Amino acid sequence: MLVRFACSVLWRYHQSRRIEARGVDVGGWEPALRAVTFDGDMRRAPEVLTLVVDAPPVPADRFAVSPSRGRFDDRVVWNIVLYGLAFVVKLDKRPFPKVQHQTGVINGRDHIGGKVQTLTVADIREMQAITRRMKRGGPMR
Repeated sequence: MLVRFACSVLWRYHQSRRIEARGVDVGGWEPALRAVTFDGDMRRAPEVLTLVVDAPPVPADRFAVSPSRGRFDDRVVWNIVLYGLAFVVKLDKRPFPKVQHQTGVINGRDHIGGKVQTLTVADIREMQAITRRMKRGGPMR
């Protein structure tokens, strides 16, 4: 259900005409995301990692990040954060190269396991700086 949810969020942003969703382009993955979202066809699902975002100064019920494109282990990923749960959706045909990343993929598993890492004050300050730059507008770096 979590993989299907993450795929549905990406698919919806990709289809949306809202200004906030303008940068979400999943390219050739659109049919697969649609099939997972509406038909439950998990054979076509991308690999998805999940993480918990725990930042005591920021309440989980007040923190969300809409889909943003990034790279993880040189693979194209989309990151989504909602209510303290982060999704890393790999829209890249190549598997994750490291065993520890592959074991964190939740597709087809009845359990989720992984590493716990504390979010530091320095991490929060960096996120605040990024937010301030976003509020100012202008070109992103």
